Amino acid sequence: MKRLGQIIKRLELRKAKLKTAAAEVSGQLQRIGALKIYLFGSFVTGRITPSSDLDFLAVMPKAKTSKQWLSQVYREIKRPVACDIFVYNALDFENYREKSALLRGITRKGRLIYEKRN
Repeated sequence: MKRLGQIIKRLELRKAKLKTAAAEVSGQLQRIGALKIYLFGSFVTGRITPSSDLDFLAVMPKAKTSKQWLSQVYREIKRPVACDIFVYNALDFENYREKSALLRGITRKGRLIYEKRN
């Protein structure tokens, strides 16, 4: 029983750390101009393990290409835990949202945690 208690404690600590990190990364993405931010993966489904990371999809303005935004995001965003950040500009996101199984899954099963108001 002691071992089970330790595992549960580790999972609770990891969940708290991921929650704090998700807010931090989301705030940074907002500051550089994100239009929408989705969170998906184990954190959203509740299947957290001691090695769980965070998975984000950031939709950025059309002013730059998706590749340019991706470079900027990975250069500027500080990640306090392991994070995968998928980055699309708004044009590419609209073009591929229904064509890409990945994007369909994220938009349907993930959680929209931020959307810029007009």
